[in-house]
Amino acid sequence: MVSTTFTSTFLKAVNLILEWEGSEFTNDPDDSGGATKWGVTTEDINPVTKVKFTYKEIVNLSKETAEQVYYNQYWLPVGANTMPSNVATVVFNFAVNTGNNHAVRYLQSITGSYQDGQWGPKTAYDLRGYLEIHGATAFCTKYLDMCLDYYKAIVNNNPSQGKFLQGWLNRTYAVGDAVGIHLG
Repeated sequence: MVSTTFTSTFLKAVNLILEWEGSEFTNDPDDSGGATKWGVTTEDINPVTKVKFTYKEIVNLSKETAEQVYYNQYWLPVGANTMPSNVATVVFNFAVNTGNNHAVRYLQSITGSYQDGQWGPKTAYDLRGYLEIHGATAFCTKYLDMCLDYYKAIVNNNPSQGKFLQGWLNRTYAVGDAVGIHLG
């Protein structure tokens, strides 16, 4: 296993995510993520083999490997390692649930950046500028509200996903609470 020393910010965020993702193996036919454990799926890349996880690897996945996956495939690609902890946590959570491109696009829409879904120097610059003017609390509130709207839109467009809605909303509220934002 590849060993990484994680920051306390990452560890706090990933433990919150893992709490919601759960340590049990599941394979709900209605879940577009498919087979999952700790929220890691067969679409994620194994940090050791550098190829997608097999079904058997997911069944036997350790928490430590899940942390490595989250760090390499979500935390770093969305630039969370360069953000204030509260901003990093809300963006990271949405990346894990919806994908990095989507999470960065939401960030870019708030900051006025070009919405290409890619984290880079221009997006980082625009985020810093937004935070200097409006603050992290305003950013997190707006971002989390957009997340709630996103989940509701999923169900409006595909009612079969309704069984997941309350969980998505509760998770978003919990992430808000964890960063000091109490959504209504």
